[in-house]
Amino acid sequence: MSDFKITGNPNPVVGKEEFYTINAFFGSLLPNPLMPKSSFGPPVSWTIHVLENGKWRKTKENDKTGDKVSYTFLQKSLERKGIRILAKRGEEVARLDIKTQAAGSPKIDSVELLDKSGKKPAKPLSYGQTLKARVHCLHMEKRKVYVTLWEDDAKKGGHNTANEKNIIETRFGIVKNGKADVDFPLRPSFAKIATKAGPEKDKIHEYYVTTEFNKQKIPSNNVNVNELEAPVAPFKGKTTSPGQTQPVKNNVPVQKPKTSTPTVPTQTKVKGVINSVNITDANGNKIRGIFKENRIKVWINSKGLIGKEVRLKLYDEDVVSDDELLDQKFTIQSDLHVRLVPLDTIPRSLGGDFGEGPELELFAYVEVLSSGVNKPSGIVNVDATVFKPDPIEPSSSVMKQGKNDKKDEKKDDKKVVCQNCIDPVTGGQLKKIFTKADPVILDKVAKTYTKYMKELGMDTCWNKAHFFAQALVESGEKLLVSGKGESMNYLADDLYLGRWNKNKTKRDIILSYFKTHKEEAYKYGRIEEIKNGKKIITQSANQEMIANLAYGPNAAKGKELGNTGSTDGWDFRGRGLVQLTGRSGYEYANTYTKREGADIIKNSDLIVTNASIAVLSSMAFWKWKKIAPIANSNKSTKNICKKVGKNVTLANGKNNYDEKQSAFTDITSVTFKINDCKYGKAKVEKTTLSGKAPWMPFALKEIGQKAILGNDNNSRITEYFTASTNGKGLNEGTNWCGAFASWCFTQAGYTPPPLSCRAAMWQFWKQDKPIYGSAAVIDWDSNQSAKVNGKEGAVGGAGHITFVVGISADGKHYYCVGGNQGGAKGARTVKISKYSKNDIDWFVIPPNYTPSEKEYTLKVMNNEADVDSASTTRT
Repeated sequence: MSDFKITGNPNPVVGKEEFYTINAFFGSLLPNPLMPKSSFGPPVSWTIHVLENGKWRKTKENDKTGDKVSYTFLQKSLERKGIRILAKRGEEVARLDIKTQAAGSPKIDSVELLDKSGKKPAKPLSYGQTLKARVHCLHMEKRKVYVTLWEDDAKKGGHNTANEKNIIETRFGIVKNGKADVDFPLRPSFAKIATKAGPEKDKIHEYYVTTEFNKQKIPSNNVNVNELEAPVAPFKGKTTSPGQTQPVKNNVPVQKPKTSTPTVPTQTKVKGVINSVNITDANGNKIRGIFKENRIKVWINSKGLIGKEVRLKLYDEDVVSDDELLDQKFTIQSDLHVRLVPLDTIPRSLGGDFGEGPELELFAYVEVLSSGVNKPSGIVNVDATVFKPDPIEPSSSVMKQGKNDKKDEKKDDKKVVCQNCIDPVTGGQLKKIFTKADPVILDKVAKTYTKYMKELGMDTCWNKAHFFAQALVESGEKLLVSGKGESMNYLADDLYLGRWNKNKTKRDIILSYFKTHKEEAYKYGRIEEIKNGKKIITQSANQEMIANLAYGPNAAKGKELGNTGSTDGWDFRGRGLVQLTGRSGYEYANTYTKREGADIIKNSDLIVTNASIAVLSSMAFWKWKKIAPIANSNKSTKNICKKVGKNVTLANGKNNYDEKQSAFTDITSVTFKINDCKYGKAKVEKTTLSGKAPWMPFALKEIGQKAILGNDNNSRITEYFTASTNGKGLNEGTNWCGAFASWCFTQAGYTPPPLSCRAAMWQFWKQDKPIYGSAAVIDWDSNQSAKVNGKEGAVGGAGHITFVVGISADGKHYYCVGGNQGGAKGARTVKISKYSKNDIDWFVIPPNYTPSEKEYTLKVMNNEADVDSASTTRT
């Protein structure tokens, strides 16, 4: 019997450090008690394993070496089905099963508001400073605490439910040594909420925070903040509005020089800061629910850090410590630095708290090297399957897929990325196909398709066109995703004799059973008779029995569909956009629909009661039948139709396959622009284009992007704002010409000027004469008064910015492509318009761009574009 055993507490308390050692027989025989036991053999290695789905998985970040180690188990360990410590030395192995204990009753004692230094404010704060919320906790070590900032407009003291509409933002902190600190920068834009909510003459704005625990909201005291007209502390970040800034008084204390040489600083030294770190999807949209795509963007909003090296780490919460998934170093290029992170390159074994569900709780942490500046992001839930497969315990299918992925990646390196392929499907596109459908249903279908198209390999123009061509014929122009599913309302004569279908294709499915069961055909089929010259139904079809017999486990078709139960024929009949049929198909689709809370094996009717489940189940069918590779670069629907179903004669006398080919050729291929698709085309080495500003291809490609009138927003326009230097968080409710210009320059590698959402702030890039691609600034209101960086609040008035593409034959107008042009506010678009020379005040290009002589020659244009002016296009 081995004496190699682990000694230590098998029931550790959450948040408390515990030590574990090896109790080996030879330990008592050591000649010198000060000599380590490892001197008499190899070192002891320690690992922690967790029980998941009946199997033990080794966590990665908890590996240690030595005769004595320590572990501090976190709150989430209480939810584990099993935790085991393993110690190994050579061939010897020791195990200790762990059952963690709660650290007493967790409790939040109080919340207080402090200034940035952690002291109670002796006087009102100013916008631009930082407010610190300190939450005092008991038995909550290393737990997250969420804190919400509110503006208080209730009369007199205390907090009022009327303030619920005045929520500012929610952040979280980690409890350490009994307290969690959460910092809230007091952005000048917050003042708009306070001014709108309170009396106009209020000179003091009041704020407070709350934190929730055990369904109780615990408030802090109030803190006073001077109104915006009062002197503002230097705001280390950007405002959430492109509106006018206020005069700044610099109250930051002078930093003492590190050298011993006495110097007198001539100006205040401001330390660089990271204002926020956020995780979005690849399009810059906020992640809600469980994220299933394989690329994210990390947005680093900083001030004074351009040129500084930073480290980005991604973490997943785990049992003992947060698992580190990624560690990258890079240099900050701009105040708003965006980092694209492909999750499918991160090995799954390096992280993954899969025991609490098939997702990771992912957060980012950014640290400025050689500095104490750092900031974590909020948490997003990411589907674990988007990560690189675990190399430790690979199945044969996973290994095969991994190899194929690498081959595909090498191929993709030489292929052009088609923006139309990866762009989201929109309700507007589907309205061109399903002309009689409910727009609400179309929006749901579009969002679901977009959400899963990358994962299911359907993110190409070709797959979009083929999929919706099939759906158009299967479900009709009304896109009837609801209803009873596949009809079994057959005549008894047709069931037995097969006279209803000249093609004898659908009949073959039914007759495979009923052609040898005449009695049941007339027992369950519909019977009609002619009486007094009129057709009457003397027996209604028993559709459920027809389905259960025709598609039952004893019928040839039922076996083909994988049906095993006596009611499977009816329960798993054809439903969804492309008529998913049979238990095998439903079970495959169920692995996806369950993510949306729909178990279609337990309740198959969900396919016809929920539009999102209807499209998702059909997309899963598409993958199950391996249709996506067939669809790409293929203008014929024949082989796709065969995968989807039999060729049958429709009510209009035409056959199913021909109708689907027509739908694809005439409608869906046009809607999804397959003739412009770059899928599969070889990548051409980048060359310098003479006479072509590099930002213009991006601008021209956006023609047609349009604001959505009403409460909805075009996510592409939101992306324009995100690329600007002062518009992140805004949408098309704000005029967006400057945001569009910012996005175009950013795509070409140029950083827009400060406050780039405002047209007047571009004048500091101005030049004398226009070139192709010059941004033309139209001054409609006092823009001459603007100052660099908006110094002293001088940001100019109303104006417009748009790119020059040509000149009229008479030389009196410039043709320009720009965002937010034409039409009424809230419904403007990216388009080419022409503007009078007299309206344009400045032409601008990036300061580090040197145009060639050819670029000053503008193309003469004479198309009938709108003549836009101050009355139709305003900023």
